[in-house]
Amino acid sequence: KDAFAPPVGAIMALSLLPHPVRSADVCKEFKGIGAVLQDVLKDAVAAEGSTPYCAPRGKLSAVAPAAILAMLQWTDTNYDEPLCTMEELIRRVNTFLDPR
Repeated sequence: KDAFAPPVGAIMALSLLPHPVRSADVCKEFKGIGAVLQDVLKDAVAAEGSTPYCAPRGKLSAVAPAAILAMLQWTDTNYDEPLCTMEELIRRVNTFLDPR
């Protein structure tokens, strides 16, 4: 379990960037991305082609950052009610996700 913490943190950091990462080599700058994960990223780039995918403006490709934004949005508009229902959270998360 502890072995997964640094890579998961690095993936979260990558997913919250406002722009795509241009190469797998740049990813080694992030704490938690070791040689194995860097190789996985290089293989993914080779399989997809040289152009990184960038979600449309205002959309995200990963659920975790979409959930963070959905919860932040909820607390900004419902400060007297700190918890939203799961159904509401899922609805809000889906508004941030890129369907691709």
